[in-house]
Amino acid sequence: MTLQLSMAVLGLLVVALLVCGFAARGILADWWSGVCLRREGFPRAGDFVRVGPHRGAVETVGRLAVTLRTPDNRFVRIPNGMVAGTAVACTNRHAIRRLDFEVRARAGEDMDRVRALLEEAAGGDVNILVRPPAGVRLAAVEGKFARFVLTVWFAREKEESVRGSVPRRVWQAFEAAGVSVSVQPLEDA
Repeated sequence: MTLQLSMAVLGLLVVALLVCGFAARGILADWWSGVCLRREGFPRAGDFVRVGPHRGAVETVGRLAVTLRTPDNRFVRIPNGMVAGTAVACTNRHAIRRLDFEVRARAGEDMDRVRALLEEAAGGDVNILVRPPAGVRLAAVEGKFARFVLTVWFAREKEESVRGSVPRRVWQAFEAAGVSVSVQPLEDA
């Protein structure tokens, strides 16, 4: 009788441990991923990262999750397992950064004039570095539009300023020249 009771208790204990183990496997995976992330040292507090669809400054690398503060001041909590299992782009590890802008103009416009206007707009922006120089290339002609890519370099702490100033300067230069364009940053792959 005692042996039967002991076997029943042991069986219940094993079942309870299995249930708890299955229930906690996500938490354990996040915990272990947190150990690995902290040991590797990436990401670290202050890094500006992109994890999946989320962009922001890392506030903490905790035991179970990484927390971000987005540019629009939102709080995002990403489980460590997701951070460890996906590509993470860090935009502020190097002193200078590059950003590409897509500029669409009507295909009937003088392409040399469009290139000159883009170079002029980039050249007058105080947020953009002189070295390496800004670049302009014709990416494609699609139907009634020509797509140009304007490449600019800047100090890493100027990213948000560049994202605002470059489209504004391009639009102003083209508006003054009587040419309509659309401008938008091209996001990293």
